[in-house]
Amino acid sequence: MKYQIREDELSHEIVEYFTAKSELTKRNKRAIEHHIATVEELLENGRREDEVCHREKEEMLKKIEELLKNDVELMKEENGLHQGKIKKLIKDTDRTYFFLLVMNLIVIVFIFGLSWWHLKSDRDRAQQANAAETERSRPITSEGLLTFGQWLSCEKWEKFQDAKSSNEKATIFQEALLHNYKACFPEKSTKRFSSDRPYITQEVKKMVMEKRRLFRHGNTQQAKLRKVTRKHANKYVERKVNHLFESKPSQSYNRIKRMRGKVEKGVDFGIDEDDVVTADSLNKHLGSALECYVCNEQEGNTDKCLKTIKICEQHEDMCMTKIKWGSLPYWTITAAKQFNVSKECATKDLCEQTWNATLPYCERIWYLDWRCSECCAGDRCNYYVTVSHFFFYLNL
Repeated sequence: MKYQIREDELSHEIVEYFTAKSELTKRNKRAIEHHIATVEELLENGRREDEVCHREKEEMLKKIEELLKNDVELMKEENGLHQGKIKKLIKDTDRTYFFLLVMNLIVIVFIFGLSWWHLKSDRDRAQQANAAETERSRPITSEGLLTFGQWLSCEKWEKFQDAKSSNEKATIFQEALLHNYKACFPEKSTKRFSSDRPYITQEVKKMVMEKRRLFRHGNTQQAKLRKVTRKHANKYVERKVNHLFESKPSQSYNRIKRMRGKVEKGVDFGIDEDDVVTADSLNKHLGSALECYVCNEQEGNTDKCLKTIKICEQHEDMCMTKIKWGSLPYWTITAAKQFNVSKECATKDLCEQTWNATLPYCERIWYLDWRCSECCAGDRCNYYVTVSHFFFYLNL
């Protein structure tokens, strides 16, 4: 009995053990299943989160790609704009450079063309101004007159007498006259330049050539006269300025220049540099009026206007000389010209106006009437003029 009880207790304990173990196993199984479900849920949540992250990541990548594409397009557009601006700037620069180059070429061509035109115009004017004209004439000489007179006196005029009509006689006479005229007075050609003065005739040209020939061969008398004149002039200047080298050396050179006529401005009264002498000479000069020689209707071209002296007013500082040509007879070339001279006191402005007004009529031609005016002072108005067919002479 005893062993049977033990078996029952043991069986009961085993049953309890296995029951407890079975419950524990169930609890563990449930716990494991719960953990597995939790893990699966976590895995599912993680998977879902991964999918969401993946989608978000893909969306972000797409957005980044779109932004990159937009940036690339914007960069391309900006690069295109910049390239267009650069090309336009290059084109504008090329156009500006080309325009400046063309303008410089035009200016250079214009300047050279203008210079060439001025040079050509000056050359043409010079050629026209000095253009030569050939004048043909038959000068009447004494030998030709003698030969022509002998022909007229010795000619028998047989053909003239045998002529039947007056027209035939006139033709014969004209032909014979022209033939012998050309034979006795041969034709001579003379070149005359437009720059030649009209009153310089062949006789005057011969005189000028003779004068040049004498100077070329050596005019000892003229050279001696110049040497003596220069020597006396140097002595005179040395005597006048010798005291200045000792008292006022700085003024000696100025005095020499004035005495030699090297001073353009100012008036040289011919006075010393001392103050007292300067004041006295200046008062005398300003206190005296200008004197002009007066003469009218000269005779024989030798009167020097010394008959009458006219004292001018204080404001009249010039003597105005008027010369008028044209007194008869003047139609023959051998006649000496007569002229009338008148002088009157005037101011410098009036004298210059009169001189400018009469200058166009001052043509010294033997067969033309002409008139001239001059402005002078004191003894410089004392001169005479002689004109004939041999020479034109002016003596101051």
